[in-house]
Amino acid sequence: MSENMSPMVLGRLGVSEILYLSIILVLGFSIFYFQVSGVGNPPEVKILSSVRDSNIVIKVVDGAISRCDWQYIIYNVDTNPPITWTQPNSPLATGMEIILATNLPPGTYKIIIMHKPTKKIIYEAKVEVG
Repeated sequence: MSENMSPMVLGRLGVSEILYLSIILVLGFSIFYFQVSGVGNPPEVKILSSVRDSNIVIKVVDGAISRCDWQYIIYNVDTNPPITWTQPNSPLATGMEIILATNLPPGTYKIIIMHKPTKKIIYEAKVEVG
């Protein structure tokens, strides 16, 4: 090894390289913490869906999510799904029954409920109307 070569790699890095390295380390740690801590996981909620007359109803068996933290889509599986989510009027709470859609024509409908903060689907089901 020649006398001019330094065994320390960090001593040879410039300011921009050190900045890039620190950004990579912070992002890596953040992603690791997000996955390990469970911050990125939605709360556990057990939901059952049913059809009454021509209305789609869900019942929350266990768990809770505030009104602002969930949204849903209901669509006929024979058509294209909507691209806009419906904002609910009530929270998901144990024992609650919520009517998601009323006066639907006969057909097979898909229900998708998403936890907004984590952007994860927490419930998905198909129901038959009529």
